[in-house]
Amino acid sequence: MGGVGKTELAREVARRMHRQLPKPSGVSQVAEGNLRGWDSEQPMGEEDALRELCAQLDPATDPALPLPNLRGHWQGISGQGWPAVILDNLRDASLIDKLRPTKGITIVTSRESIHRSGITPIEVGVMEPQEAEELARSTHPGLSPEDAAALAEAVGHLPLAITLAAAYLARTGEAVAVLEQRIKEAAGGKPTLQGLFDQVVGLSTADLSAEQVARWQSLSLPPGDFGLWTVQALWEDEDPAPELGELVSRHLVMRAEDGRWRLHDLLRHYGRSVLAAELEREQVLWRRLGVMAVVRLREIDARFQRGGDAMVPALAELDAELSLLRAVQAWAAEWMETDEIALMIPNAFASSPTMDLRIVGEEKLALRKSALRAAVYRGEMAEIAGTAGNLGMAHQQRGELEEALAMTQKCLDIYEELGDRPGIARNSGNLGLVHQERGEWEEALAMHRKSLDI
Repeated sequence: MGGVGKTELAREVARRMHRQLPKPSGVSQVAEGNLRGWDSEQPMGEEDALRELCAQLDPATDPALPLPNLRGHWQGISGQGWPAVILDNLRDASLIDKLRPTKGITIVTSRESIHRSGITPIEVGVMEPQEAEELARSTHPGLSPEDAAALAEAVGHLPLAITLAAAYLARTGEAVAVLEQRIKEAAGGKPTLQGLFDQVVGLSTADLSAEQVARWQSLSLPPGDFGLWTVQALWEDEDPAPELGELVSRHLVMRAEDGRWRLHDLLRHYGRSVLAAELEREQVLWRRLGVMAVVRLREIDARFQRGGDAMVPALAELDAELSLLRAVQAWAAEWMETDEIALMIPNAFASSPTMDLRIVGEEKLALRKSALRAAVYRGEMAEIAGTAGNLGMAHQQRGELEEALAMTQKCLDIYEELGDRPGIARNSGNLGLVHQERGEWEEALAMHRKSLDI
């Protein structure tokens, strides 16, 4: 089940095992992919997982590599450095053989048992009593061994619940016996693990103001870790650090790497379930994120386009925000016909030079279709022409020449209607290239001549 500590266990095992592997000079890497098998977002498939893993082992990986080349690249780089690869939250067992490294070790976490030849399963239950006691006392050193054991028993030996409850007792000074009685009364009988967890979360937030609780719940929208700008957008607060620090001290928010934060998966799902019941509030939060995501993306694009030493850090920033940007785009695609903020996002994302490097394959096609749909809804002809042309190029790159021909012709027709000569010249040339790939030489020649004439 979720929350028993599979991911942290996998990371610790990977670190310890990796120390024993042979390592070429300068190579010491653990690569981790969250395959989102049980998340509300779409589970990660082979192509996206390979791109994420390759980028971790080789930051210079070409983000536009087609899947066959990507497979070869992964086998190459994973056969050199003896990496430890964690496939977290796996649901589709067929991905294991596609993602395991050529050399090194593979550790898989899943909420389902995976019984396959060559795989050693380890069933991870709740913590053993002694482990649970040690965790409780590490969070609240003032607990006696007896109280720590009683606390762990009261909250079902779930690691996150133990941590939250111990932090609550340390903060309030409440006795463990009082906590036990409170949980028993609330359960009204034999409590479920989910029920215990919900009660502990309720205790952890009970002495926060309604606004603080709402702010904490809003942090469940980002699908992974998040930076300060995300918190500023969600809270409309230029200096959220003090309040974030309070949430971290309660273990409601965790510090991630590189000055970022994240919610434990169980806490994120808890928050999302609350927001899902309050659609208007959730929409307000997505709008705030949408506006700031566009601003953030433009800042990254501007740094990238300076060239030189600015390019790699700009792409690294984009990579850190990519999961959140994808979530914003998914929201925009669903709500663009009824929300003005959602309507502006697809074109802003589709026209970003850095997003164009990272969004490939079916995902790029979907984004450009979304941008065209938004342009048609707004009825701005020049924008419709531009997005249709971009979609045509995406189809052409994929070898879908019928679709490429239709979209590029649509683009050209609109530019001719508008009398936009640079647009006519550019897209006559693009149409010539499509005809050329189709072997239609006379049509290709005519289109290139038309472009050259202008």
